[in-house]
Amino acid sequence: MKYNFYRRGTRTESNAEIKVELIIVIPLRVSPSPRLCGEKFKVFGYSAYEFLKYNFYRRGTWTEIKAEIKVEMIVVIPLRVSPSPRHCGEKKSLLLFSFSMLVKNPHICSMTGIDSIQLQQVIAHRVGNPTRGEDLKLSENPLTLNDKDVQKLLNKFFLGPFNEQEQYHFTHISNLEMNEVFSYASTIFADHKTFAEQSNLIAKFLYSKSTHVRVKEGEMYVALFDEVPLNGEYLPAIGIFKSETKETFLRVFPHGQSLEIAQEEGININKLDKGCLIFKTNKTEGYVVCIVDHTNKQNDTQYWVTDFLQVIPYADAYHNTSDALQMCRLFVTNEYSEKFDVAKSDQIDLMNRSLDYFKTKDHFNMDEFKEEVIHHPEVADSFSKFKENYEANKEVDIQDDFAIHIAAVKKQSKVFKNILKLDKNFHVYIHGRQDMIEKGIDERTGKKFYKLYFDEES
Repeated sequence: MKYNFYRRGTRTESNAEIKVELIIVIPLRVSPSPRLCGEKFKVFGYSAYEFLKYNFYRRGTWTEIKAEIKVEMIVVIPLRVSPSPRHCGEKKSLLLFSFSMLVKNPHICSMTGIDSIQLQQVIAHRVGNPTRGEDLKLSENPLTLNDKDVQKLLNKFFLGPFNEQEQYHFTHISNLEMNEVFSYASTIFADHKTFAEQSNLIAKFLYSKSTHVRVKEGEMYVALFDEVPLNGEYLPAIGIFKSETKETFLRVFPHGQSLEIAQEEGININKLDKGCLIFKTNKTEGYVVCIVDHTNKQNDTQYWVTDFLQVIPYADAYHNTSDALQMCRLFVTNEYSEKFDVAKSDQIDLMNRSLDYFKTKDHFNMDEFKEEVIHHPEVADSFSKFKENYEANKEVDIQDDFAIHIAAVKKQSKVFKNILKLDKNFHVYIHGRQDMIEKGIDERTGKKFYKLYFDEES
């Protein structure tokens, strides 16, 4: 299950997608928080959705359940029980919920259990940009990792930003074995004694690919991990990370009988610029690789993903969902608005309907999507042509039928905008009901206007 449980005082964690068809909740001798006390005990005074999302108190430990649910039926049967003195009412209820629930891990977009991961070795090199005359400086030996606190900070810095759901694999135009990083990683996995030697080769290869004018000098780290969680397993992994951005901070230090302050530059451990994590699994397919690239995201500076790592996404539910949503957003923003001369409110309406489809469906079907979301045949034809061009330009293959991945929907929904901006005076948030909005032009002033219909003001 994808949320955390507490059992006998030990926090256990598992990662899976589940679909719960029936839950029976018997809240006997369970103490609610004082915030939940009220005249009635019916579902602690909360809706079924909030009831499941809220914290339950059990054996002195708070547990949290976070879920998105679609409630279809609730049956509440009052029971006569002996309440604890801490209970707020005389009656309890047997609650039967029949619904479809997709449980989501609150940490799904970042790696969990980082503190338990074993950092075995790490070595640092400085990689410059050869076109600017910057040098490559190689270390002879790995870092000394005697300080446990430093190890934990490094684990957080290296592994915190990764989304383990977003998986790639190494590739090569002719032969996978000719992919340099794949070859170096395979050698390290086979013999850990070659770690320092192979890290030097990795640094040299990255240096040869750091020729674009926007590529910055920085420290490159190669790390060897064990017990890294992936898809319910705990695997060895190799990490390659680069820190390009320095931040200024102030250091206060004693000076005689007083304190002094000095300016220094350092690395923000909450902001990893670039990284990849290579898991020791699926070797014949190019391993499983997770990537981070927070700088130089322009197409002409994708040296980290395209030139250095040479990785492509796995054709799985996550990437199909992510690519399809990105394509829909670009179609509505560019093609739909320009080709069909529609109002901004119509764009937002199609954007909302597209996102709602992915939020409410378990499966994507292209024909169904065109019929339920796009509606108009000429717009559907334009959408099909746009999809072909998008796949060719992005070098992706979006299937016409695939399982929808909720984590990809959650991530992509953050960039779907439903705000209608009118000059600098008004922002109108549109969530639905396009029929309640009218656009026109005032004949007297020549200014455009929107007319909104509503029942209640809050």
